Amino acid sequence: MDECKPLATGLSASLTVGGAATMSSTLVVTGATALSSTLVVTGAAALSSTLGVAGITTLADDLKLSEDVAALTHTGTTGLAITSTSGYVDVEELRFTGAAIGVSGTPTVVTVASGGAAVTGTLSASSSAHLSSTLSVAGITTLADDLLMSEDAAALTHKGTTGLAITSNTGYVDVEDLRFTGSQIGTSSVPNVIAVSDAGVVITGSLSSTSFSFEGDFAVGTDKFTVEASSGNTAVAGTLAVAGAFTPASLGVSGAATVGTTLTVTGDFVVGADKFTVEAASGNTAVAGTLAVIGTTTLSTLTVTGAADLSSTIAVGGAAVLSSTLVVTGRGLHSSTSQLNLRCLYHQTSVNLSKPQYHPTYPARRA
Repeated sequence: MDECKPLATGLSASLTVGGAATMSSTLVVTGATALSSTLVVTGAAALSSTLGVAGITTLADDLKLSEDVAALTHTGTTGLAITSTSGYVDVEELRFTGAAIGVSGTPTVVTVASGGAAVTGTLSASSSAHLSSTLSVAGITTLADDLLMSEDAAALTHKGTTGLAITSNTGYVDVEDLRFTGSQIGTSSVPNVIAVSDAGVVITGSLSSTSFSFEGDFAVGTDKFTVEASSGNTAVAGTLAVAGAFTPASLGVSGAATVGTTLTVTGDFVVGADKFTVEAASGNTAVAGTLAVIGTTTLSTLTVTGAADLSSTIAVGGAAVLSSTLVVTGRGLHSSTSQLNLRCLYHQTSVNLSKPQYHPTYPARRA
């Protein structure tokens, strides 16, 4: 029965097969094998060296590589194309379908085009991500941590047509040392220094500035201190205290005015148009009504054009010159300088001091 067993075939020279060749056992080839037509292998084929194929290699089933570190290497000069004419290409768990990259459940996670790449879903990086150009995001960008900008002069710029909103859903927004909480502006320790509403601004604490500019009226306490923007009229409901110089072009006071120190007027001083006037150039003072002096009045020269009523003693330290009659309504006239003592018995006596006068009831005194 041994004559029926297949025998190994060893060829020491060329083997030319013009038709089909069927081998039921191992074909051992120690040299190069050149096939001018199709090689059909129905069983396993083990090659102990490199398989070189000059034409296209068509595999009807999977290509399995048993090497520990296998590589699919292209040694040509142009490129390597791994394509599927009717479906997708899986590399590990990634699925490539045309220009789309994804997984088996979602094959279009990343879509690549000449203009860039579009990501469907969340883009996450476990480490740093460096972009050499602009990052453009069409949807909402959610950051789970801080946004750090290393540019020397960084800017957060809005290029839309409506506005930019920087908000915190549950807390505050800090810009440098300022803290914004809702409609309030303050600091970390006092967050409500400035409260803004449709009615205006409310400031908690003092307001200080080198200058203020208001286009409308300025009001403190509704009507306690007001300045009209159109006219500049200023109304003070309480006391106005001025520690330094006060130089108004014109001052109108409708109520009582109390000056605690010196009042300096560089121009004429007028009360009631002509009732009391002091000329700034000469110092001439005109009193239209009665001049009442409670204390001592010291005058270098007193000129009285009308009647003068004195309710008490008049003391004259020097010469007194009267150009008209001196009317004394009291009972005594005494002059210590001239030692003249006249007694007038009547309440109204005209005395002419241009020459000595003596009452008839008293003996005449020699001069």
